[in-house]
Amino acid sequence: MNSKLILSVASTMVLAACTSAGSVKTGNDTLSAVVTRELVGPDKIEVTLNGKVYRGDWQVGPPSKEQTQGETFRHRRHMHSAKNILKADDGSGMECQWKTHLYAADGSCVADGREYPLSLRQQ
Repeated sequence: MNSKLILSVASTMVLAACTSAGSVKTGNDTLSAVVTRELVGPDKIEVTLNGKVYRGDWQVGPPSKEQTQGETFRHRRHMHSAKNILKADDGSGMECQWKTHLYAADGSCVADGREYPLSLRQQ
């Protein structure tokens, strides 16, 4: 078999295994998000609020002290915090904050002065 084909298929399988997604419906609002891990380049996040799509880079930093309190070193290595400023095509913005552990993230996004809680899990 062609080695490029094998590498392409393997890369696709790895990336598919590293996608996290979540959604929530509250009242008349529907919010969904997908974090895509990239093999080359920055990871991406896409959040859709009532049909409007916000995009940006998924950037993680060190976890907060509260997040790691009581956790073993082994688990602390997999914990991060993320703060993302996302932009829609019309230039409007959304700010999201997350606490992450491996491919799971719990947090919220703020758009137009309203806060929307959202949890992401590996798919």
